[in-house]
Amino acid sequence: SSPPSYSVVYLAAIELGSTMLSPWPSPPRTSEEEGGLLARGGMYSYVRHPMYAGLLAGMAGLSVVTDSANRLLLTGALAVALHFKAEYEEERMTGAFPDYRDYMEEVKGRFLPKGLTEKVSDFVKNVVE
Repeated sequence: SSPPSYSVVYLAAIELGSTMLSPWPSPPRTSEEEGGLLARGGMYSYVRHPMYAGLLAGMAGLSVVTDSANRLLLTGALAVALHFKAEYEEERMTGAFPDYRDYMEEVKGRFLPKGLTEKVSDFVKNVVE
């Protein structure tokens, strides 16, 4: 028989339903027409996907602390997967919130704030050259 912790995870998965646990979730159930508001404050004023940014930062930090090139490569693969996932989600959010395109123009950084994105890009170019 499975340990109790697996039972809790299983019950949570059933409770949340398959759409909430999907790797390709739908936008929030409340659209602008239903009175929903697009989150623009806090971390969302710096990056459009702060949870993904935190996940990637944590994974990169763990890779460095454990001196693991394999983990760092897996973090890069995760970044690519999250890039495509975020693109898909942004398409869906544009349908639910017409002003999402304006938000994308205001907040340029998907995972990193705009200034930091440029610095990382320059660093990567210098390392590759």
